[in-house]
Amino acid sequence: MPSFAAKKLLIFNCLTLSHPPHELQTIIPSGAFALYSGPHLQHLFPMIGKSKGLYLSAGLLLTALAAVGLLLPLLPTTPLLLLAAGCFARSSEKCHYWLTEHKTFGPVIRNWHENKCIPKKSKMIAVASILIFGTYSIGFAIQRPVIQIMGGILLLTGLVFVLKIPVCGKK
Repeated sequence: MPSFAAKKLLIFNCLTLSHPPHELQTIIPSGAFALYSGPHLQHLFPMIGKSKGLYLSAGLLLTALAAVGLLLPLLPTTPLLLLAAGCFARSSEKCHYWLTEHKTFGPVIRNWHENKCIPKKSKMIAVASILIFGTYSIGFAIQRPVIQIMGGILLLTGLVFVLKIPVCGKK
């Protein structure tokens, strides 16, 4: 018979899946799973519901924005997908699997996980977006010099980061 800590870990793992595994039936008598889900579990793992919900919501929003980015040339799809994959990895195994295996979105995420690279088109769009919108924001939209300087530093940091990311397929 597993220890109490092992039971808690197994129960926690079951909650991250869409259905409880068969091992749960051997540890917890049938019908007792309802005791371990819902508000009774909050004292064991207080952040399960809150953080998973926030990560799931953020992942869905980022995925929707990435889908819009496929149609709008200046909305960067790749960084949004990478953030969405990270959110789904912390909230929903099912959504993470769907995103990484998606025929359109999956290759971008797999390239990043396996090779730490982004497509050349994505890199060019990211650099162009930073330069065009950043220059406009700093030069025309923002009037206070202190905020212009802070914005310039942030834009320069982002530009250097994007330029350092390798391009996929480059030998």
